[in-house]
Amino acid sequence: MQTPGANFGLLVREKRGIEQLSQDALVAITGLTKARISDLENGKIANPHAKTIDALCVALNITRAERRACHTGSPPDMPSRVLENLALRFGMDNPDALEADFEAFLREKATEFRDMKGRLAAIGETNQAIRSLIDEAQAALERGQMDLADNLLERAEAVQLAQKTLPMVEQQSNLSLERGKAALFTGDVERAARHFERSARYYAAFDVTLEMAARWKYVGTLREYAYRYRNAQALFEARDALTHNLAVWTETAHPNEWAKSKNALGAVFTRLAQFDRPELQTGHYWESRRHFEDLRANADPRLMAEFRAFAEVNLATVLQERSMASSDAGHIENVLEALRLQVSALSVLTREKEAVQWGILQHNLACSFIKMASLQGDSSAAAANLEAAIEHANLSFEVRDGPDELQYWIASARTKSEALINLSNLAAEGAGGHRSEAADLLDLALAKISEADHPHQWSELQCQLSRLSPDWKPSVG
Repeated sequence: MQTPGANFGLLVREKRGIEQLSQDALVAITGLTKARISDLENGKIANPHAKTIDALCVALNITRAERRACHTGSPPDMPSRVLENLALRFGMDNPDALEADFEAFLREKATEFRDMKGRLAAIGETNQAIRSLIDEAQAALERGQMDLADNLLERAEAVQLAQKTLPMVEQQSNLSLERGKAALFTGDVERAARHFERSARYYAAFDVTLEMAARWKYVGTLREYAYRYRNAQALFEARDALTHNLAVWTETAHPNEWAKSKNALGAVFTRLAQFDRPELQTGHYWESRRHFEDLRANADPRLMAEFRAFAEVNLATVLQERSMASSDAGHIENVLEALRLQVSALSVLTREKEAVQWGILQHNLACSFIKMASLQGDSSAAAANLEAAIEHANLSFEVRDGPDELQYWIASARTKSEALINLSNLAAEGAGGHRSEAADLLDLALAKISEADHPHQWSELQCQLSRLSPDWKPSVG
C-alpha cells in the first residue's frame, strides 16, 4: 500500500498537469525547491512536512477533501447494486468490449468510488466557532458608545465571513461538486454539469475570484472524464464553463488565468474534433486553431513563455490535419509550419526544465517528419525526413526509461519503427538493416507489454511487424 506522502505526490503531479504548470513554475509559486517537488511527485517522501503540503495545496487548488483522500487505503469493494448498474451501463455502451476492458473499467470505478467516499467524509467535518465580539458590542451599546459598538460589530461580521460563512459556503459548494461527480459516475453528464455550475455560483455573492477558481476546478474534472470515455457532451459543458470564465479572466486583467483558459479551450475543441460527429470535425479543428493562434499572438513572450510554448505544441497538432488545408500544397505548408512551431517550443520546454514535455516534443517532431516524408514525391527528400524522424525518436527515448514512462516508450518505439519501415521501402540500399532494426525494436516493445493489459497497442505493434515481410513470425506472445 502506498504511503500518504506517495499518494499526495501523485495528486500533486496530476494537479500540476491539469494546471499546465512546470516544476519550475511551481517552485516560483511555492518557494519550495525543485528537488523537493520532484522527490515528492516520485513517491520518495513518505511524510512531507505540513508546510510543504499547505504551500502545494494553495498553489494547485487542492481541497481538504482531496488532501484527506490521500490517507485512505486501497480501493474498497463496491456494493453489489453499484456493480450491477455499472456492468449494465458498460455492456450497453461497449457491446464489443473484451473482458479485460471491463475489468479495467471496474478497477477505475472502484478507485473513483473510494475517493468519492473519502471526500464526503472530509466534508462532514465541523468548523470551529468564531470569537465572540457580540457581548463587547452589547456592553458598548449599554454605555452609549455607539461608534465603538459599530466597530466591534464590523469586526464580528468580518470574522463571521472568514471563519464561518465562507467555510460553510465552501462546504455547500463541495457538496454540489460531489453530487456532480456522483452523476458523472453514473454517466449523467448533463446533471453533473448542473451540480458543478451550482458549486461555483455559491461563491458569486462573496468573491468572484473564488467563483472562477471553482469553475476552473470542475472544468478539469469534465475534461478528464471526456478524455477517458471519449465523451463529447462533457467537452461541450467544459467549453461553456471556460467561455464563462474568459468573460472575467480577460487578457489584460488576469493574463495567466486567461492564457491557461485559452489553451484549455483550444484543447477542448481539438478533442471535440476527435469525439464529436464526423461532419463537425473540421469546424472544431478551426475553432481550436483560433484559440491557440489568439494565445500566441497576444501572450507576452517574456512573461508567459511556457503558455505560448504549450499553444505552439497544440497548434502544431491541429495544423497537420488534412482538413486544415484546401489543397495538397497547403497541407505541406501547414506541416512545415507545424515543424517550425515544434522547434520553437523546444527553446522553452527544454530537457533541463521540463523533461517529460521535451520528450513529447521530440516524439511529435518525429511524427511530423514521417508525415512530411509521406507527402513528398522526391524519394531522396522523403528519406532525409525519415532520417530526421529517427533522430528525434532516438532523442525521445533518452527521457523514457522509467517505469512511469512505459506508454511514452512504446509510442517512441512504434514511431521509430514506422520511420525505419518506410525508409526501407524507399531504396534497396540499407533496407535490410532498417527492417532488422525495426523488427528488433518491435519485438522489444512486445516484450514490455501483454495483450491482456494493452490490447490496442499490442494489435498495432503486431500490425507493424506484419508489414516487414508476409511470413514474419513475432518472437514473443
